[in-house]
Amino acid sequence: MGSPGRRRPIRDAERGRLVPDRADRTLGAARRRAGGAFRDRPRHSTGSEPMSNIAIKVKRLRGFTLVEMLVATLLLALLMAGTYSGISAARRAATSGEDLIDRTNRVRVAQEFLRRQLRSALALNFQVEDTTGEVRMFEGERDYMRFVATMPGHMSRGGAYVQELTIEPGKGGERLVFRHQMLNGFDPDNPESERDPVVLIEGIERGSFEFIGLDETGKLEDWSETWKNTAVLPLAVRIKFRMTDESRYIWPVIEVPLLVNASAVSGWDSFYGRPVQ
Repeated sequence: MGSPGRRRPIRDAERGRLVPDRADRTLGAARRRAGGAFRDRPRHSTGSEPMSNIAIKVKRLRGFTLVEMLVATLLLALLMAGTYSGISAARRAATSGEDLIDRTNRVRVAQEFLRRQLRSALALNFQVEDTTGEVRMFEGERDYMRFVATMPGHMSRGGAYVQELTIEPGKGGERLVFRHQMLNGFDPDNPESERDPVVLIEGIERGSFEFIGLDETGKLEDWSETWKNTAVLPLAVRIKFRMTDESRYIWPVIEVPLLVNASAVSGWDSFYGRPVQ
């Protein structure tokens, strides 16, 4: 045992074990080269993603900028506005189409009603003047006519009715109004309608009634806006309306012949060729 602090002399045998041979030195050098190669290896291996791309992805994952958010919001607002405008336009077009169809149907029904009532006119007087004995079977002016005819079953209680058609001022133009009252008990001085007046057509810019008949010689007269011979029925009635632009409808000229039968021509004396006095 030596004293503490003194080195023990190294023997030759031990010295031989401590000093590696050449093979060990070669292995150590290879390990050092491998360590250096590992330390100096590239930042990425073959088949892996480059670090520059990873850095770009990291930058992109940080979120959207304010400008990008504003642009996205603007595009979304434009898309929503375009969608709403398209839906609104389609809805307005559908509503306008339905209104036009409804208006056309109403006008068609009114035309058929006018034709029916005029064709069914009866040669019945609704007024006789007490002083002169003048018979009134048909009255006609440019904006007014009165005659006797039957009514549809769902609108009457049977029998003959005194019927009036008048062109009156209305909202957005003129309008065609229909009134009726039973012939039995009709008072010309107080012609109250049995029911409330019915508006047949609205949106008339200008309208008129025209009448045609035979003169004293039995020849056909020209169309006139006034029917003078109230004791007989005219041969035909013409209805002319010019509709307003807002109505979006064109009224065709209607000519309705009154049915000629024995009762309808009872006021005309065919032998003398003149009205019965």
